[in-house]
Amino acid sequence: MYLLNDTIVAPATTVGNGGIAIVRISGDLSLSLLKLFFKPSSTAHHYVSHQLVYGHFGVEGCVVDEVMAVYMQAPRSFTREDVVEIHCHSSSFIVERVIDLLISSGARMAQPGEFTFRAFMHGRIDLTSAQAVSDIVSARSRQSSRVAVRQLEGVLRDQIDVLKGYLIEMLALTEAYLDFPEEEVDGADLSMLFEHSSMFIDLATRLIGTFQRGHLLKEGLSVLILGSPNVGKSSLLNLLLGKERAIVTDVPGTTRDFLTEDSLVGSVVVRFIDTAGIRDSVDLVEQEGVRRALSFVSRSDLVLYVVDGTASDQFSDAAVRDIVGDTPCLIVVNKSDVDGFDIVSSSFPIVSISAKTGAGLEDLIYQVGLMFSLNFSGDDATELPIITDRRHCDVLCACLTEVQSFVDGVRGSLYGEFLATHLNRALYELGTITGQTAPDDILNDIFSRFCVGK
Repeated sequence: MYLLNDTIVAPATTVGNGGIAIVRISGDLSLSLLKLFFKPSSTAHHYVSHQLVYGHFGVEGCVVDEVMAVYMQAPRSFTREDVVEIHCHSSSFIVERVIDLLISSGARMAQPGEFTFRAFMHGRIDLTSAQAVSDIVSARSRQSSRVAVRQLEGVLRDQIDVLKGYLIEMLALTEAYLDFPEEEVDGADLSMLFEHSSMFIDLATRLIGTFQRGHLLKEGLSVLILGSPNVGKSSLLNLLLGKERAIVTDVPGTTRDFLTEDSLVGSVVVRFIDTAGIRDSVDLVEQEGVRRALSFVSRSDLVLYVVDGTASDQFSDAAVRDIVGDTPCLIVVNKSDVDGFDIVSSSFPIVSISAKTGAGLEDLIYQVGLMFSLNFSGDDATELPIITDRRHCDVLCACLTEVQSFVDGVRGSLYGEFLATHLNRALYELGTITGQTAPDDILNDIFSRFCVGK
């Protein structure tokens, strides 16, 4: 677990070739460490909070770099501690030298996520906002960035607070009748219990319903391209990417291994995986290619199973189902520009295209978006926050189960002690999302995923 009573330091920006790097210090020694090594250009300078100052950083007789420095007095800082940022040139040697001097005089190197952890522990942000910081740093698309920013602004926390409000009202009524067991629950109170539980179930269900879309916006969509040899899988990959990534020939079995490439489709990151053609072969290399292709099926969000529309009689719906199992699948019937093209019959959704001319590409992208409730053409508009974290989804599902058990218990005339237990469990679970009741192992897991310096 992180400590809170010492002073930490770390680079807040990626070190490497570039103009500026920022070294961040947080803790009681921040200002004294700055004064020890920083010499302002003006000898009459007084350290004013949130004022950027030009000067030199180093020790007597040895200037490390020409820098800008800013002191942020507690509690008006990210961590609500005294914070100093040193803006130096982005040279790994300079950044390491600055940090070494600070560590030699009382600071220690920060662990991953430790600055954000301090912001959380000092009450500046709740756990949902803390996780949003990490999501913003790792966002790979406009939509995933906007979802993370909205979470940082507190939209998820606000909805969790609404859910807590329902539970607290229900618990107050339930516990009131524990104190006065001789009193009977009147119809109005019973109606209120059912009303609050219904509102809780409705909101929690809608939040859970955003998870699939939110998870894909955050992590990206993994799309596996499968099919027999020479049906146009590599041509389809090149069409989807808008560039010649895979070798395309008329020789069956050209692709012997798999190719992966990330692409921004609209504002959603999609990882396409092109694979060897699925067929029986005596060639050991091709056999390994087929094995690898099939190994991706269960790890993919979607299979695009490509079929040659000029040889549609070779298509077997049952054979495809045996290959893809429970993984969502879209049949892509290729070569719509060739004479003799025909649409196959399948229990899977179907789209026809020409990987050569690009005909049908927009329909293909639309169908994929439809399958996963993704809007590839623009931003998703929703008043609700979008759940992107699997733990949040699991917690809400557990709360839903507890509240449903509470409702069943009320209808079954269970004793109030048992009913209150369900509500208290749900309250505890909700607290693990915002951080009030999150145990140390959850906190450690969340903050350890952060980069050093954040």
